[in-house]
Amino acid sequence: MPHLDVSVPYPGAIISINHYKDQRSHGHHTRVEATRWMNNLALMARAEANRLGIEVKPPLIIRLSGWFKDWRSVPDLHNLHKVIGDALQQAFFVNDQLFRFEDGEIAVGTHDPMLRIEVEILR
Repeated sequence: MPHLDVSVPYPGAIISINHYKDQRSHGHHTRVEATRWMNNLALMARAEANRLGIEVKPPLIIRLSGWFKDWRSVPDLHNLHKVIGDALQQAFFVNDQLFRFEDGEIAVGTHDPMLRIEVEILR
């Protein structure tokens, strides 16, 4: 099955389902920082698919893993799925309702928190 990996810096709670919307707009607008991160992820994912020559079509499994500073800084990975799904939908023009999300591995002890997003294409 085709598969691609993208690793991106973890910017903190700004991409969490609980924080990515601007409360001043009553939750109607995505925060600028979150939008910037999502656009970057979309570009990186599309570039990796192009580099590998993979045509991304549903259904997809999206597996999220992360490396964090310490256990106090580890987010609930499932709270990041919405923002990541929206970014990957933008990258691949695939409705995110066709994604199945899985939480992967968590590791601590790094000074540069990262997320690893694995996309598995089930065909």
